[in-house]
Amino acid sequence: PTPNDSYTSWAKVDEGLFVEEADEDNNVKGPIHYTMSNADLVITKFDARVSLSPPYSIYWDIQICNEGTRTAGPFWADLYWDRKGDDPPQLGEPGEDNKGWPSLPPNQCVNHTFERHNVAETNEDHPKYETWLQADADEFVYDPDRSTNLEGALDITVPGGSVSSGCPDGDGDGYGIGDGCIG
Repeated sequence: PTPNDSYTSWAKVDEGLFVEEADEDNNVKGPIHYTMSNADLVITKFDARVSLSPPYSIYWDIQICNEGTRTAGPFWADLYWDRKGDDPPQLGEPGEDNKGWPSLPPNQCVNHTFERHNVAETNEDHPKYETWLQADADEFVYDPDRSTNLEGALDITVPGGSVSSGCPDGDGDGYGIGDGCIG
């Protein structure tokens, strides 16, 4: 996957025996100038809120932006809302909840809130919900940088406050610990 940019290419043909040819000037072609232009979907927000009283609900606020140079075609956001053991989803694996969009122009973002109602309170047998978010899980968009298309695990305890990606709230009081909590 070549990053978005302008490039110059040359091609050279040689038989590999390093034999002098009658015309060495016909062995090289170029330059060929071209521009790679792809969509680049990036998850820029993945936060969760838990209602403070039963019946408990979890709300995941997400934002996906196209930081590429071409309009993204149809794409999906897949939410994996309860994965055990920090088990990240595989590419192409559908989530328990999903939302699709028909396209996204360059330098534009989409926002969405996933909701799960009547969730069980976490306890010793089930200490937390481990959630993941994946953009473009169905591979409709060719993306030069897949590393920005997966966020998680976001650990959520019920009842609790709010949790931000990279800012784990281990005790569910709405305040996290870690580098992602600055600000």
